[in-house]
Amino acid sequence: MGKNFALDPYLMVFEDLEIPSHKTKNVVSYYNLMVDTKKLLLVDGDAINEKLKLATQNIHYVNVLPSIGLNVYSILLHDTLVMSRDAVNRVVERMHTPINR
Repeated sequence: MGKNFALDPYLMVFEDLEIPSHKTKNVVSYYNLMVDTKKLLLVDGDAINEKLKLATQNIHYVNVLPSIGLNVYSILLHDTLVMSRDAVNRVVERMHTPINR
């Protein structure tokens, strides 16, 4: 068999992804509190908050998506997934919606 490897992704759910200002240092300080995080994916419910978008645009290890853009490939590229409660609800709702063909 091939090499064994372990995927230990983290999932955190917050009430919302509001940050105090558009300053990058806000996101960096939150990131530094996360144990063993190298690549962080933030997923919010609908359109991404402008402050969050500005605060993360220059950080190469943090990516932001609206819930509609969430996909398996993006999840696998990151070791930590942080979602707002709204994002979780929207993903669950999408999973329960039948595909009409």
